[in-house]
Parts: sequence; C-alpha cells; structure tokens
Amino acid sequence: MSKNVLLIKIIDTSSSMSSMIEEAKSSLKADLKVALKEQEGDSVSYQLRLVSFNSDVRFISDGPLDEKCLADIDLIQTSGMTALRDAVGKSIEEIDAGFDGVYVDIFTDGNENASQKFTPLAIQEMVKYRTTQGWEFKYFGANQDAVLAGSEIGINVNNCINYNVHNYNETMQSSTVMRGMYVQSLHSRDNSN
Repeated sequence: MSKNVLLIKIIDTSSSMSSMIEEAKSSLKADLKVALKEQEGDSVSYQLRLVSFNSDVRFISDGPLDEKCLADIDLIQTSGMTALRDAVGKSIEEIDAGFDGVYVDIFTDGNENASQKFTPLAIQEMVKYRTTQGWEFKYFGANQDAVLAGSEIGINVNNCINYNVHNYNETMQSSTVMRGMYVQSLHSRDNSN
C-alpha cells in the first residue's frame, strides 16, 4: 500500500551560505530526483514543503512533489542572517493530519541569530510533540556543534549530524538514504500489525 509522506526540507540561505549555495541547490535537486523516482513505484507518494530561511522564512514549494519543484529550487538566493527557529516553527506549525509520515530535514551552517516569533522552548516543545506523532527530524549542521544545536530545538541527538560545508552533496546523499529508511519503517509498521 502506498504511503503518503510529507517531506519538509528547511534550507539555510543566509549570507554565510553564499559560497556553497550552488552546490546546495544541485544536491537538493539530486535528492528530489531520487524521491521522484521512488514515486514511480507504488510504495510512496510525496508532498514537498521546501522552505528557505535567512532573516526571513520563504516557502519555495508547498504541494505534490513533481518536476516543477526542481525548477523552484533555482529561486533560492542567499542574503541576511539565520532565523532558524522561525523557519522550523513556520514549517511545522500547520500541517494537515492526512499523512502517513512526515520527514523533516534541516540544513544550516550557522547558529540562530534572527528569529522573531518562536522561542527555543516553543520549538523544542513542537518538535518533541511531533516526534511522538511519528515524525522524523534530522538536523544537519556545519560550523557548529550539530548535536548541541539540534538538541536545543528538541531533535534527538542521534538525528543530529555534523557536515562539511565543502561537501554538501555527500550530506544530501546521507539524507536521501535516511529518508528511504524512514519510508521503509512506515511499511514495516503496517506489516507488524
């Protein structure tokens, strides 16, 4: 039976990402091409919420994963500071309950320095609650202690990964593998019931 999965990709586009944004966009496209290929079978159907953040939070794509989403990635540009908490909060606060699973990737190369709406405690509570609902959160951090930064917003330390800003592609490939494992786990839950 096909699983309806919401992919939420939260991508740092602050000024510090300028030197790697093209690699980040290329890697993101490669990841989503794999997801598109996965949809060709009958095991999964993806919705995509692609969010970029700097001083502001911007929804780049929000709907069915299709070829248009790949073109939307070209709209991503860098500027500003790092409103990480606002990006996470706005991305997950209003999600319909009609998904079999929700998989959230957060990619950032810097520490929070610009959020206006969400406090650390509010994000931590939102993430922890959604984790109890079966959501999977991954935090990929560069130029920081990703375990500390991710756990401060409620993400399990085992899901916090340090990455090298000069190899974004390899990091995104790890995300692709982890997403596949998550979708497999959704099917395994059905088979064990």
